[in-house]
Amino acid sequence: MSKGKQIYAAYRQDINIVDGTADELAQKLGVKAKTIRKWSSPSYQKQHKGRRIIVVKLGKEEM
Repeated sequence: MSKGKQIYAAYRQDINIVDGTADELAQKLGVKAKTIRKWSSPSYQKQHKGRRIIVVKLGKEEM
């Protein structure tokens, strides 16, 4: 089982604006890491289909 950090990608429309860990995205987007994890959840994405920024999980960082 991998113990690396989760990597996320943030998109505005179809354009990738940033990749990295929740902490890295949070710093670049001006929000908390907790918010990045929330934005990537399937339930949040269903409720907020019209959001300008979409966050998806890419995989785990190799350690």
